[in-house]
Amino acid sequence: MSRKIACLFLGLALLVSGVMTGYAYEPEATDPYVVASVQLADTGVAQMSDAVITDGHGLAMVMDLAATERSSENLSLSQLVTRAALIRQEQAQATAAAEAQAIANASLLAAYDGVMIQCSDSLNIRAEASMEGKVIRSLRNGKVGHLVGISPDGKWYQINYGKTTGYISVDYAQPVHYADYEGTPATSTLREEIVEFAKTYLGTPYVFGGTSYRGIDCSGFTMRVYGHFGISLNHAVTSQYRRSQIISQSELEPGDLVFFGEGGDPLTHIGIYVGNGGVIHASSTNGVIISSLSSSYYRSHYTYSGRILIND
Repeated sequence: MSRKIACLFLGLALLVSGVMTGYAYEPEATDPYVVASVQLADTGVAQMSDAVITDGHGLAMVMDLAATERSSENLSLSQLVTRAALIRQEQAQATAAAEAQAIANASLLAAYDGVMIQCSDSLNIRAEASMEGKVIRSLRNGKVGHLVGISPDGKWYQINYGKTTGYISVDYAQPVHYADYEGTPATSTLREEIVEFAKTYLGTPYVFGGTSYRGIDCSGFTMRVYGHFGISLNHAVTSQYRRSQIISQSELEPGDLVFFGEGGDPLTHIGIYVGNGGVIHASSTNGVIISSLSSSYYRSHYTYSGRILIND
């Protein structure tokens, strides 16, 4: 038995020597391979084994295992070799799975440039590819965003929608060709939808206190338009001002609110910015119209700009 042990240690020594030579290691006392081989000898793990270690990588892993696990587990060299083999097999399987997922991700990105939301109500967009990621906005069922990436594990799509870039679960989205939906309500942002819906009121007569297509006033108009998209506003200019985040006129984006004043009161009228310097509002003389903020009247009566749509 002693001759057998001696032969085994000689084989281990030769393998250690080969590993150190291949990697140009100096045989210092702090060399991890030297330390591990000494620990193998000191703990006597070879006494119960006829195992053969076939390469330097396997030897290194066995010695690492001996250094980290031998003290807490009564493992023989053969058990250490088996443990090392299992770990290497798991690593190989994980590497193969990751490579296969990367190929699948690349193939999907080459075939599609959009994703459609498919859920019962709305889907959260998160800042990170994780259920713990911060929710930065949500998209309603049927909306289509640009597909710009896929998480390495294939469980999350990275998308762009409006000004938002984030991640959605692949379980609630279907890859599509973005061009098939571009310019339709599926790709419109909430801001764009608000402006388009507001335009359906064009020509509606002004009626003080009105809130319908038969007749409407300025705050009733903004209340109805925002309410159509689930955003509740009170029927009063002052209340809608208080609900808003005040911004500068230069920061206005379509869908933001614009306030006007008269007779010393800065909050007597309200409208919705439609872009390109235009505001749609219920004028007391002309009903629902689009006016230019650069016109002399509205330029002189402009007081504030307000934002309720923070994320869109």
